[in-house]
Amino acid sequence: KLLVSPRWLGVKDPTLTLDIHAAIQGLKTQLTEGLQADVMIANKEGKLESFLTANLAPISLNIPVSVEPMTFDVVFETVRDQGFKFNLKSYNTDSLPGYVERNKNQLAILDAATQKPVTVDQIQINPVIVRLNQHTRSVNFDAFKPIIQKKMNQIVGSVLSMLGSSLKTTLGPKILGTVFSNETKSEMLITTEYIHTRYSTANFSQPVKDQLQIGILGGLCTAKAFKEFGDKCVDKNEPWEPLRELTPEVKQQGLDEITSHLAQGKSDLVISLTEDYINRLIKATIDAELWDERLSEDDLELGPKGVFAIFDKKTQTPEMFIDLYYSGGEGVQKLFVNKRRPIRFPLRLSTSVAFPLKDGVPHLVIKTEKLLSDRNEIIEGIPEYELESKLVRLFKKKIAKMIIKMASKLEGQVAMDIDFPILKEVGLEKTTYEATAFGRLNWYFKL
Repeated sequence: KLLVSPRWLGVKDPTLTLDIHAAIQGLKTQLTEGLQADVMIANKEGKLESFLTANLAPISLNIPVSVEPMTFDVVFETVRDQGFKFNLKSYNTDSLPGYVERNKNQLAILDAATQKPVTVDQIQINPVIVRLNQHTRSVNFDAFKPIIQKKMNQIVGSVLSMLGSSLKTTLGPKILGTVFSNETKSEMLITTEYIHTRYSTANFSQPVKDQLQIGILGGLCTAKAFKEFGDKCVDKNEPWEPLRELTPEVKQQGLDEITSHLAQGKSDLVISLTEDYINRLIKATIDAELWDERLSEDDLELGPKGVFAIFDKKTQTPEMFIDLYYSGGEGVQKLFVNKRRPIRFPLRLSTSVAFPLKDGVPHLVIKTEKLLSDRNEIIEGIPEYELESKLVRLFKKKIAKMIIKMASKLEGQVAMDIDFPILKEVGLEKTTYEATAFGRLNWYFKL
């Protein structure tokens, strides 16, 4: 597990400099080739001859999470462009030898095959040939095994001490180079069972000197379309028109609200999703036919406006609108309401939003909470969002009453459940959220 905390952030266009304090909690690394040691002795001519050769089977080093994290400091220089390229400028691994020395009684050198502590039996040493005058004698290592076994803890301690120094110049930098690769991709792909998502870095800005704003675009399509068209499925989507156009002034107010929230210390990090993106995400779930089965149970199907959310007030229960057709009339109503003559009406519900963990993976879950539409709204429709109502004229009030009763079944239902494996271990389940009056849904982090 990698723990990272920023120490200093400085931005001077087009370069960003970031100092961080990083720690690795728990580590398992393996020497796949094992170890080989030679004792070399110079002969009469001064040439080195192999006197003794020892081989140790492949081993692994296990640093358990129960010991203190392995810590080091890192400095980046980042070019703020579409590719978000960064250079690992410097790092300080001077603390690693001391770390190993302090914790070597709890570190484990394991046999890679069995994952059990290394014993003297894992060490293979060739017989030593001793020459005395004209006589030779072969000394087998097995005779010395009991002696070596008694000294095993000292030997392992010595190996770990040497390993501490080695970590500073070899494994330490290798870990850093792996964890902090030199370039991120400008595009990130996520494919789940139902939805394919392509995130791409769009822009960087610095609203105030101690804040950094990263803009990300999210392209969406169904996993079925991804299987057919690959990553180009995003380009195969029908043209998208936002449900409402927000003025530049309103959009700026939304960003200013985030800047102010951070400046006042109410949070350390804000993830902000636009109303437009949430609605694109809902549209992708509709295209993936995730709504069909649940609605068909009550003879319902989505109308041309589908399902969408509107964020026009500060609240933790943002409103969701559903455009519906109903074709399941009963009794006399069946003469006027049936599959050939469906009725159309809107519903408005309050919702809740959460990031629960499921098997360690965060999910974005939107649930319906309470039906907000009254009889008049169902009869008259919601012209503001072009949600029409077409009820049977003679039975409008009676049908509206029936719809309200039927719609109560939608309360407390999961409207959308999308997994975000890319956000694993970020701690989203501990955040607070709030819909704003400026077309945004914000998640607030206190690190």
